Order: sequence, then structure tokens, then C-alpha cells
Amino acid sequence: MKQGTAEAKAYINEKLLDKLEALAGKNGLPINTLLEHIFREYLEKSELLTLEEEKRRYARKKVVSPALIYEETENGEINEDSEMGRYIFTTIFDVSRGGVKLILSAKNYSELDFTEKGSVFEVVSYLSGNETLFRFKCKSQHVEKDDYTVRIGCAFEEVDARQMQELSTHLVH
Repeated sequence: MKQGTAEAKAYINEKLLDKLEALAGKNGLPINTLLEHIFREYLEKSELLTLEEEKRRYARKKVVSPALIYEETENGEINEDSEMGRYIFTTIFDVSRGGVKLILSAKNYSELDFTEKGSVFEVVSYLSGNETLFRFKCKSQHVEKDDYTVRIGCAFEEVDARQMQELSTHLVH
């Protein structure tokens, strides 16, 4: 799907704009990315926007859930096998039984090893409205970058049976 740039002016109630800006800030996203996601989801549900034929095995559920990516890094010690890691803030924009779509700020993109296709890392999140902490081992399948964000399509590499059952229940509701 080709993305274009269009400039349009719309007037939004000030209280609503404040709430949208707060949500965008909470998720580390520019407001235009959040609004695009909201509009796209609305148009898809209204069947005014048809996307290319679904290539995935599992249906996706649109969400906006804060998450952390755990990326293992070498500790820099000579003759030591132990590894360290770091957590990076991200947002889950959709989830299925097969994987997740992550969106994060592009400002530190060059420093993030997990953004390379085929990289393996962990995603940790309380999915929207759920009290279960999900921890998934993922492999990046598709990476898109623009001036503000990096979008990463990830397939699950390892998910324990209990967490997959919890995820399945979450996807139905």
C-alpha cells in the first residue's frame, strides 16, 4: 500500500484534542500517527476502506497498548559469556495469534538492533483491558520507517500454552 502526504485542516473540540495529545504522548507517538490509526480503523469497520487481501493466517485485532521490548546486548567484558539487555518503550498497534505490529519513535532508530529483519527479541505488555502480563519472544518480519516512526511487524517465535490461551481469549473480546 502506497502512503502519500496530504495536508488537510480539521477543527477538533479543544478537550478532545487535549485527550488525543495526551494519548499520543503516553504512547510516544506523534499525534498524526495516532489519528491515522484511529481514522483507518474507523474506515475499515465502516467498510469504507478495503485493504489488500489479508495475507496473514490469523485475524488481527487493532489495539493501542504500551509495551516494552527487551533486547539482549553484549556487556562488553572480555572473556565473559554473560549478556545484558535493555528495555525500549514501544506501542502495540495490532495483535493476532501469530504476532504483533509495533510502532516506536524513529529518533534512536540507528541504535536499535532489533529493528533489522530477522532479529529476535521479547515484547512485554499488559494488553489493553487485560490484567495478564504477556511476554512473547518475537522475530521481526517487516520493518517500515518514516521521519517520525518505525513500524515493525513481528511473528511470535515462542509463546507458552497458557499465554496463548490468554491471548486467544483477549482476541475474542
